[in-house]
Amino acid sequence: MKLVDAIEIDAAVTDVWPLVADPARHPQWNEKARAVMRDRSGPVSLGEQFEMTYAMSGRENISRVEVTDLQPSERAEFSHTIDDGRRVQRVVERYELQSQRDGTQLTQTVDMSGAGIPWLLKPLVWLITRIGKPQGETVLERLKRIAELDRR
Repeated sequence: MKLVDAIEIDAAVTDVWPLVADPARHPQWNEKARAVMRDRSGPVSLGEQFEMTYAMSGRENISRVEVTDLQPSERAEFSHTIDDGRRVQRVVERYELQSQRDGTQLTQTVDMSGAGIPWLLKPLVWLITRIGKPQGETVLERLKRIAELDRR
């Protein structure tokens, strides 16, 4: 199951890219990302591995992350593996940036096919993401707000 969301940001790709490519900045715009354990700072490199702590379903989990695709200022793909002792879950998160006349088009694709979601729940998750109304600011709306503020 893939979830896709996109947003137009009134900022250049060069202003948006650091928010996406530096995992230490993810907690600024993704409220589920709590901490990043990484040996270096700044944008990621292809094949790099590190850990992130995420709050999901009322508890925190440590995710082993690998950068599986990278084209600076164009796309970054993060493969998250969570082993909670009962099962191994894998989620692939991809960000694609495209320069627009008035800013940046940012597309986020989250591939949850390896997340271990029971097949009976998949239609419900799909339906909620298609017709449900988010409560408050979405992840991409928060990223947009921060990128547009940083630009000023």
